[in-house]
Amino acid sequence: MGPGERLRGQAPGPVRPEQASPGGPPGGLDRADRWRTSVTRQATMLVINPIADASFVHRCNEAMRAHPDRPDELQATLREGYPAAVVRPRSLSGEVTSIWYVYRDGHWVSST
Repeated sequence: MGPGERLRGQAPGPVRPEQASPGGPPGGLDRADRWRTSVTRQATMLVINPIADASFVHRCNEAMRAHPDRPDELQATLREGYPAAVVRPRSLSGEVTSIWYVYRDGHWVSST
């Protein structure tokens, strides 16, 4: 990479703290706008166990196409083919992204 080139997503130079805005508009928000913004939820992310079971991973992804609103809805769908499947939500204070842990056997198992 030459001196004038930069990696995709890399800022062209130093970014001042007031300009930094992960997930926000370029250049950040002015002081007045900071109080008017709303937090948007992102699509639910799954942490699937065991990740090495390709058919289970595929089934989890297929089940998410129905856009379940709650972990128990996804769990009920998965149990049609995996009777021991368990889905648990991760709930951390202030976390915007919804993350669900999906266990094929009802608990964590090694992928090896």
